Amino acid sequence: MTVGATADTDKLDINRVIQNTIDVLRRRWRSLVRPAFLLLYLPAVVLGLLDSTPGPLRAVLSILSLVALIPYTLFLAGLIRLALADLNAEPTSVQEAMTSGRRRLWPLLGINILTALGVALGLVLLIVPGVLLALAWCVAAAVVAEEQALPAMESFRRSAELTRGSRLNIFGLGLAFLVAEILASLALTIVSLPFPHGFARALLWPLLSAATSVVGGVLMATVYNELRWLQEDRAAAGSSGAGI
Repeated sequence: MTVGATADTDKLDINRVIQNTIDVLRRRWRSLVRPAFLLLYLPAVVLGLLDSTPGPLRAVLSILSLVALIPYTLFLAGLIRLALADLNAEPTSVQEAMTSGRRRLWPLLGINILTALGVALGLVLLIVPGVLLALAWCVAAAVVAEEQALPAMESFRRSAELTRGSRLNIFGLGLAFLVAEILASLALTIVSLPFPHGFARALLWPLLSAATSVVGGVLMATVYNELRWLQEDRAAAGSSGAGI
């Protein structure tokens, strides 16, 4: 069960987010191995093999890369539901979470694509707008996956509303995640040195990609959960103050 936001702070608690993320992964990692293997690792292996294959097969790589977004999005939707259920002590299995996530597949796929395009455009223009958009929209996918009554396009506004006041903390959290990912990449580079380049690219690096997606998805769900607690606490405090 998660520890909700407390009254002594009105910003995201980075330490609590990290601890809750670790706790969810520790409790659920065994049940996530199979769906992560099928929906994240295998598609990445296929793309890696095609990328190292000369000739006409490589021409379909771009198309397959777009198709691979579908199993990734399906996994992400289920992972968010599972992580939120775990954080709030709701009895939900991986199969139930994935089934629930399947219902939000297409809205979530659209939101992920629009978010990537918006952030990329902001980065191309002046960098700073792209970073600001990434921070404001960082839980849009979780909003789409969880708040099913909300129209998909409203998730951007909802995400910006939830992250307001905590974006500097979210930036620090994202920076820590990026550093951890870089260190993991360096470690895998060393481990893969004895292996042929094609083998490492097709079979080893997808392991890191899958692991990063799992950790990143749980982290997003945890951030969303904490921000939602914070918003509820602020609303409760406002109601109490108004009553006085």
